[in-house]
Amino acid sequence: MRSTRVIYLAVAIAALCPLAASHAAEELKLAWVKTDDSVALTNHGKVVWQFNHGKDHRKPCFHPLATLDGMALTDFRPSDHLWHRAAWFSLKEIDKLNYWEENRQGVSAGRNETIDVKIETQADFSAEIRLRQSYHPPDEPELLGEERVIRVSAPNEDGSYTLDWQHLFTARKAVTVGASAAYAGLSLRLSKQLLKWSFLNSEGQNEDKNVHGKGARWLTFKGPLAIGSAGLTIFDHPTNQRFPTKWFIVSGMPYFSPAFVFDGPMPLTKDQKFRLFYRMKVHGSAPEVKTLEADYQTFANKLPDLAALEVNGEQIDLVAAGARLHQVYCSMCHSAQPAGESGKAGPKWYGLIGKSTRQREVLVKPAGVQSIIVDDKYIAKSIRQPNQHLAIRETAPQLGSAYPPSMPPYPHLTPQEVRSLIAFMKMLNEPENRGPQEVWEVKQAEPQLPVGLFEVVVKDRPLVYRVAMADVSNRALSVGLPGGYNYIFDPSTFSVKQAWAGGFLNLKTERTGRGAGYNHFGAAARDIGFVECFIPLGKSGPINQGFKDYINNQAWRIEKSKAEMKETTAFIDRKPPEGAQFGGYRFDGVQAPTFLFRINDVDYEQQIAFESDQVMHYYFATTGATEPVRFRILKDKILKIQTSAGVWDGDTLSIPAKDAAEFYITLVLDPSKAKPLPIASNNPGAYDSTERLVQQMRKLGLDRRTNFAMKAKAISAGGKDGGAIGPQGAVDGSPHTYWDETNSQKTYSLNLTLAKPHPVSAATLLGYKHHDYAPKSFELIVNGKTVKTVADAKYDNNLLLVEFPRTQCHTLELKVTSYYGQSPAVRELGLYDLEETPAPDSPPFVRKWTLEELAADADMTSQRTTEQGVKRGMIAFLKAGCVKCHPVGGQGARNGPDLTKVASQHKGRKLLQQILEPSSEINKDFLTWQIVTSDGRVVVGLIVDDDGKTLSVMPKPELPETIVHVVKKEVEKKAPTKVSSMPTEAVSTLTREEILDLLAYLEAGGIAAGK
Repeated sequence: MRSTRVIYLAVAIAALCPLAASHAAEELKLAWVKTDDSVALTNHGKVVWQFNHGKDHRKPCFHPLATLDGMALTDFRPSDHLWHRAAWFSLKEIDKLNYWEENRQGVSAGRNETIDVKIETQADFSAEIRLRQSYHPPDEPELLGEERVIRVSAPNEDGSYTLDWQHLFTARKAVTVGASAAYAGLSLRLSKQLLKWSFLNSEGQNEDKNVHGKGARWLTFKGPLAIGSAGLTIFDHPTNQRFPTKWFIVSGMPYFSPAFVFDGPMPLTKDQKFRLFYRMKVHGSAPEVKTLEADYQTFANKLPDLAALEVNGEQIDLVAAGARLHQVYCSMCHSAQPAGESGKAGPKWYGLIGKSTRQREVLVKPAGVQSIIVDDKYIAKSIRQPNQHLAIRETAPQLGSAYPPSMPPYPHLTPQEVRSLIAFMKMLNEPENRGPQEVWEVKQAEPQLPVGLFEVVVKDRPLVYRVAMADVSNRALSVGLPGGYNYIFDPSTFSVKQAWAGGFLNLKTERTGRGAGYNHFGAAARDIGFVECFIPLGKSGPINQGFKDYINNQAWRIEKSKAEMKETTAFIDRKPPEGAQFGGYRFDGVQAPTFLFRINDVDYEQQIAFESDQVMHYYFATTGATEPVRFRILKDKILKIQTSAGVWDGDTLSIPAKDAAEFYITLVLDPSKAKPLPIASNNPGAYDSTERLVQQMRKLGLDRRTNFAMKAKAISAGGKDGGAIGPQGAVDGSPHTYWDETNSQKTYSLNLTLAKPHPVSAATLLGYKHHDYAPKSFELIVNGKTVKTVADAKYDNNLLLVEFPRTQCHTLELKVTSYYGQSPAVRELGLYDLEETPAPDSPPFVRKWTLEELAADADMTSQRTTEQGVKRGMIAFLKAGCVKCHPVGGQGARNGPDLTKVASQHKGRKLLQQILEPSSEINKDFLTWQIVTSDGRVVVGLIVDDDGKTLSVMPKPELPETIVHVVKKEVEKKAPTKVSSMPTEAVSTLTREEILDLLAYLEAGGIAAGK
């Protein structure tokens, strides 16, 4: 039976632009009208847009698309082309079988079948439509699958609305998507009443012959109506295949389409994926070029979130990522258009680099103009050191002159982000030199620092903090840069005092205990071997305004106080040496800060950038120099130094005044000088109630039952927020990682697909902090059916147990409709079968031990090397499960190093460190390898066999029966990781005494040696 529902809401829109209707100045009365096979938005009872699906619409479509007055702009199944369906998407051919033309019954030779439709309408009159399409010959298996999402905006005040079309295709076998007539894809067939309208594209072309077959970022069709005017535009996203797409138009229909197959068919290999992303906009009046360009920039800044379905948090498309980075950081100065754009301060990217390299002239100071090869290395250096080579203009009116040195360095960008920009640049070319449309890589894990109450975490923008850190000036400024690098600048000496990687700052000390003591470096911080070695000089030597400051060191302060008591010159009468003056810093919140200072009437601007753990760049600009500017650089503290100008006298570098306007100095640090950093004793960002959580799980009887959600395939539509690592963080077994998305959304959805179906009857949710960030009201949907609805959830130590009728589960959706705090962060989502027979008891958790707690006793274990002590150590060896991987004295598995003679290499605290921090030194024969295959699969584990054709990989040494086989010819990348396969909490079930006995057992070489 056909059912119809109508939902009304009056919407007052003041000062509407002139619309093509009598309702232009009236109050809008918008309403939803829904049937079994359509949904429509109406205004005063007239349809604004309608989406049609179901058995009468084998190819889902929009008809009509109309103005807010209900003036229909589209044409549906006209007599000249019955297969034209107003606003619709259709492929033309797959393996030369026609999926486009239809017979009178609306059936094509190739089948385009709608498998699933989900439509969500919102109170603000926006809508989201999700489709699952299947392409196949009649009565044959699927050749091509498609996930499609269409998001329709609410009407704007100017009478316009948008439809965002996202398509993600997956080839089930090798196929060719083609079009013998050069058209296919997203299409608009418009009303004959619009024949007097005209086309205009982003390149300024408006004649049919110039628009048809030409690449453009957008194409609009606009013109007059009986009252007012209107228009329709399609925007092409820069991540699309063959961007900018060539357009197919027929003005006599009218019809237009971004035809991604215009230049020829698109072959796809088995399991290959490709995506398309377009925006369609209905304008309430004829749009101006300026407005269309602004609309395009807004659209281009979005990334298709369907990509999340494709990569599952493991891979990214570098081309798509590079397009987004260009919009965020580079589009202001660098055009991506073939003809360039006026007003851009830097070289255009189109044709700069492609499949082949080319020569380009650059200005290199002081050598002059040189010819270089534009390759990946040159582009990367231009991003890291933009003013080392100044490109020479290749077009009039300033042909032959150098571009100004105005580009800042980009310390924000990781090496993978730099590769993303290069991949995007290579795609900006004519077809014969165009790089790949998609370049997939395993997503490199950026430092995912836990976000705790006292952790200061750097995200995608730099941070500058003035906080008390040990052994530096109390005026020192701490700088955290995106990409995981940090440093401390001292305004007294104008020098960098410390530099490190990983976590930025932990402010627990100053925010608790009445602020006693100094702050610490952030979680996971590590020294990179920087030693203070770079000091600006005045005429008489290093600048030091120490009389203004106290160093944050108690012993130093005592001596300083003694010296101050003998000082005869009043503080107010003391003057800084060499006219030194700190001018603060310039910081726009996006670029790295620039520190400003003056020495001998010369004004300095200094910016720091890190290329890697070892390479550190200083960029300087000065004004007022009439003599050389000088620096003391202690060469014995670093491995290498490179400068753009200057002469050396021992450790003193002098930059001549003629070269001092802009110059750089690069340090290569010595990693052997790295030392442990003071990190907060407890990490508030990590889950800090592990012991209580273990007790809760034991009390609930879940500690000995299988968590079927563990390692399930997890996806979600939104982007990760804060320190979240994505949807997989909720099912990775670690409470220290989590899933979270952008704050203040109406709903959130986390979807799991289990490795295989299994009965389940309970779920657990571990929130971030209860009543801070956690799901409050939600549904648990198993295999598409709601099995439990929870309202106002009450957590115990952040843990929530939800029981429901026992159900066979293959997929689970956690649909969150309200939440504590600003978003529903989930540390872990568990699925259990309460009827499952519990496993035998495992040793109870004691605690997570640290090296500092046990180091002193570890150096005394020789006193325990008695027969009874070694026997106790053997029991500890078995209890901790070490025997599953390591042999000792001929006993135990051989999935890890033989520990019989381990004492010849490590004893005492060094041996203890190998147990507690297994990644600190990894045996070369037991490296953990990361293998990426040509189909995007990622396999991590020990390589236990290589027969020349196949690699046998053991993901978990403690489960030697689990072996993954990888065909060698399918391996695209194989590299060792820096993480040991040995768990970091291997001895968390042992007491202090048991750990010391274990050390004695290992140092004795086993039970036999102990006797």
